[in-house]
Amino acid sequence: MESLALLVSIILLAILLLGGLSFITVIRTPRSQVGRALAFVIGVAAVLSGAWLALLRVGIGARFFGVLVFCFGAISLLRIIRSRRTDSRK
Repeated sequence: MESLALLVSIILLAILLLGGLSFITVIRTPRSQVGRALAFVIGVAAVLSGAWLALLRVGIGARFFGVLVFCFGAISLLRIIRSRRTDSRK
């Protein structure tokens, strides 16, 4: 039972870290191509993991965190895609 609780806490920690990293990219969009690619991968992972957590049949707290991670990931992806479009037009 302890190993199951440890596994669940590691999975939730990973999902929350993805949400935190996505939040950082929402505040400050990376300028370099490598930074944008890394932020894009983190954003996609945050959207997928946040949606998965939000759709699980668990408590409302876990669903709330899933929705937050999903929103941060989606906003991060939108900002990265928009900044890529505006940079290519210049």
